[in-house]
Amino acid sequence: MGHGANAVYINANANAEHLVGDITYESFGSPGQLTGAGRFWVSGFLRGIGNITDNSTDKSDGSEVFGFTNYWKSRTYGTTDFEARSLQEKGKKVNGSDGFFYRFVKNNVESMLLNTFDGSNENGLYLGRTGYQKNVSQGSLGLFISSMGHVIKSFFANGLTIRTADDKDAITFKDGRFTGNPGKSQTVPVTANVGVQQTFTLTGYNDKNTAYLAYIRVAGSSFENRRTLMVNAQGFGAAGSATQLSTHYQLNAAGVSVDSVTVDTNGSLVVAVTTDRALTIEYRAIGIGNF
Repeated sequence: MGHGANAVYINANANAEHLVGDITYESFGSPGQLTGAGRFWVSGFLRGIGNITDNSTDKSDGSEVFGFTNYWKSRTYGTTDFEARSLQEKGKKVNGSDGFFYRFVKNNVESMLLNTFDGSNENGLYLGRTGYQKNVSQGSLGLFISSMGHVIKSFFANGLTIRTADDKDAITFKDGRFTGNPGKSQTVPVTANVGVQQTFTLTGYNDKNTAYLAYIRVAGSSFENRRTLMVNAQGFGAAGSATQLSTHYQLNAAGVSVDSVTVDTNGSLVVAVTTDRALTIEYRAIGIGNF
């Protein structure tokens, strides 16, 4: 479209959607312009010689005026200092002749590769969100994964949470600390049985390369005992080992006692209790593996 000293204008003041084809321009002198306030969406490429600027008027519903296979209007994303642009056609990438996204295949590997320019720690994968029928100027960043492979950043004030398949918060990172339920958890009821010792197995970690920090709270009417232990499976004699870090009797009562806390061959804690009243054993464990 056009060949001369003047700029090329591509004007859209009406609605033209679902078109197929390419638009090629040659704009010499002043940059070409995309103008209008209608809608012009083409399943094809916009390409040409010379610069072209987009001076189209944003629609009130947030939708674009011009849309090509390789072009959408460049916008500032939310309150960031980033521009949000379309993926350009092959041959126009800052990374070379190929694009950002690939099907990644080798033997039994079937994956998706995001390939970014190796020039900045800020290059990588950004995930954001934008309201219904809103353009990217209304967007908010959510998560960033650095292409350098050493940074995962959450842009939310409540931090970054990893959830398990049952949609429970396994661990949450915020302000340099983690919370949640990163390990094992059990609550075991104990019935009264005067003078008779009862044993309860609390599932631990059975890998000898994994030590774990365990917390036990045994409590009932007028009685409470808390213990913290460092535990490891497969110790001497194929049994586990436990080092008690602390014990504290909040309430000590006649007729109830925590007789022993040991480790079995599976790395689980075995708690022996004698009680004349109902109790509850609360157990929490965090596994610490190889670094």
